[in-house]
Amino acid sequence: MIDEIAQAELILILNSDLEQSNSGVALVALSLDRPIATRRVCVTEHLAEEMGPGWVVFLEDGELDGSKLHAALEEARHARTSATPALRGRDWATVARRYADVFESMLSPHMDVQSEIGAQDR
Repeated sequence: MIDEIAQAELILILNSDLEQSNSGVALVALSLDRPIATRRVCVTEHLAEEMGPGWVVFLEDGELDGSKLHAALEEARHARTSATPALRGRDWATVARRYADVFESMLSPHMDVQSEIGAQDR
């Protein structure tokens, strides 16, 4: 999949489940400096704001046809103002640190309760 994405000029994502979650394919494409074209839903609007102009382009409503795809491609070609999308905070080190912080915060209250239980038993 990575080879195909790297060879493409624009990645088309039509997942209907994007309203509920994010798309791993979208993030892979963006991490390979490839813009994506997708439907406008809350999640993709936030992703577009985060990535910067031209990295997430929206398809016109209705059935997809050649003219809509061509318009998305032209927007992706001309709207980008940076050579790479703004992936700040999505690098492996930052993601790992954030997960570690979450896990540590989940353990801390539990450990406090266990300490209190142990102290009561003495």
